[in-house]
Amino acid sequence: MRTEPPLDDAPHLVLYDGDCSVCSRFGRFLRRHDRRQLFRLAPRDDHESRRWLGRIDPAGQPDSIVVVMNHRSPTPRALVRSRAILFLLRSLGGWWRIAALVASIVPPPLLDAAYDRFARHRRFFDRSDRCESASS
Repeated sequence: MRTEPPLDDAPHLVLYDGDCSVCSRFGRFLRRHDRRQLFRLAPRDDHESRRWLGRIDPAGQPDSIVVVMNHRSPTPRALVRSRAILFLLRSLGGWWRIAALVASIVPPPLLDAAYDRFARHRRFFDRSDRCESASS
């Protein structure tokens, strides 16, 4: 019988806005569907997250979901916005992989524009008053 690696050994780090309930629900969705334990989730205001965000973009931290692929390797790679979402969905496998493949037909600039638009208006999808950062 094969055992899964501990969550701390997950190869990919997902940085998300822990103050936004939309983002938190997406984090719960990932935990529920990540059967191979590929992802370690961390809120953006966590110490380790701030360190990673500073490495990715020292001038200004990206205001989106960030996936640090192979975060424990000497050469990690960061994905943001729609590229991060597509990577996450592809990695989950099954129907999510198919959905990501279909969505990847859309050119990346259009996907990023759709991501940005949703992010700007995510407070309308939020069930709480916590998602104020989306108005910027």
